[in-house]
Amino acid sequence: MRSRSVLAILAMSAPLLVGGCIIPPALTIASYAVDGVSYVASGKSVEDHALSMVAGQDCALHRVLQDKEICSDYAPEPVLADGGESNAADAPATFPVATAELVGAH
Repeated sequence: MRSRSVLAILAMSAPLLVGGCIIPPALTIASYAVDGVSYVASGKSVEDHALSMVAGQDCALHRVLQDKEICSDYAPEPVLADGGESNAADAPATFPVATAELVGAH
């Protein structure tokens, strides 16, 4: 009887084990590309972002490899000295200006 239940479990789990084999290669490559862009931009994969959204915390599965917790509370946002919010549009442009002194012309 035990072998029958083991066979039933294997039969039910087989679709889960081979599910990745059914996905077309183009979709797999696209998924890797999206994950790569996400990882470069934020340090987290698309799955990490989904997990973070569901958990309401900052989650990244690769932290397990660093012996850290997968999810942690979001870091508090920095507070400006004047108590206001940062707005890049309001900031003055600070581009270096080439002057005769800097260029070496007299």
